[in-house]
Amino acid sequence: MKLRPLLIAALVLALTGCKPSAVFGPGSHKEELLGGDASVPDAGTPAPQPLYFPSGSWEDGLGNTWDISVSGDSLTGPLTSGPMTGLVMVGAIQDSMLSYEIASPANPPIATGGARLLDDAHALFETRNMDGSLNAHGLLHLNHPAFVAAGQPIDLRPQADAPDTRTEGN
Repeated sequence: MKLRPLLIAALVLALTGCKPSAVFGPGSHKEELLGGDASVPDAGTPAPQPLYFPSGSWEDGLGNTWDISVSGDSLTGPLTSGPMTGLVMVGAIQDSMLSYEIASPANPPIATGGARLLDDAHALFETRNMDGSLNAHGLLHLNHPAFVAAGQPIDLRPQADAPDTRTEGN
């Protein structure tokens, strides 16, 4: 149980160093986050670009690095660093979702999992053992190191349209 707070702290640290997603970034649609009608985009707002799983080096923040090759709606790649180097991930992509299996070459899968793209550089993942028990979960860092910033940090607090600048109180 002492590992869980450490894992959460590492995930928070990784998130603070990485470029924020389009959901909470400066170009986000705050009316959607606040429960407003986001079905009709503003005429001046460009349509959001689709997200894709890229080929390259994927780090999970747990010390594992995968060398992933994406082709169309499938991917494959070996684990190149970590305690179980040599395992292979094979997966299928549908929109911004990924389902995958992990196995040693020429052997049955030892784990399955799924991931969902958050932005062009991150995906949330969850890996389960074949008995259904949780193996690992966290944030995949796509083509950048897990604990190195991928962009400029920004203030994630909601911005008021007309902030009150009056000074009151003591």
